[in-house]
Amino acid sequence: MKIDFEVDDKEIVEAVVATSMDLSLSKRKLDQYLEQVNSLKNDVSSLVVQDEPSRIRAVEYGGMSARLLKKIKEVRDSIIKEPSEFVKSVKNISKPFEDSLERIKDTAEQKIKQYNAVIEQKRREDEAKLQAEARKLEERLKQEAKDKGIVPVSVPVPILPKVQETTHTEFGSQYSREVWKFELLDIDKVPHEYLEVNSKAVNQAIKMGRREIPGLKIWQDDSIVFRS
Repeated sequence: MKIDFEVDDKEIVEAVVATSMDLSLSKRKLDQYLEQVNSLKNDVSSLVVQDEPSRIRAVEYGGMSARLLKKIKEVRDSIIKEPSEFVKSVKNISKPFEDSLERIKDTAEQKIKQYNAVIEQKRREDEAKLQAEARKLEERLKQEAKDKGIVPVSVPVPILPKVQETTHTEFGSQYSREVWKFELLDIDKVPHEYLEVNSKAVNQAIKMGRREIPGLKIWQDDSIVFRS
């Protein structure tokens, strides 16, 4: 089967590049808020909250920062809305092809693994046969050495190495490597250092009113909220 990897997409790429956003224009749109951000940063840095008027001032700064942050995000979102929708649309068009090719790759991988399993089984059978013959030879040599009153020689245990070769083709190469994996059998036997607290489940339980969970400290803290 002939596959054309050199599809002429020059015109398409040029069209996409032509529609790219002007970063300098985007920067100018956001830079108009730079002076306000710096001014607000200096004001809140020099503020000392020591009485009710200064606390109210801190609330004002927090509110102003929240309002300004909201505005800047609105400007940012207006800038990236069109290209974001474009990227999303392109990904949606591309996804069926990507999914099909991933399945094709997985199928090829499984077939290679099945073939490799057959080869490995044959290697182990040949190795077991050679080791059995080596044991017989060692027993015979031991007996002969005993009869002659000499020290018997040791027969090396034959081990057939696994064939780890790289296959090269016109479209790429393939090789196998051994990787360690794990499967959960009994979570009660897993050491604590390999376990992780489910923060999402804990927070949900707290929201539902639970206040005691063995091994955890649950307390109430103040969260300052600014609304603009």
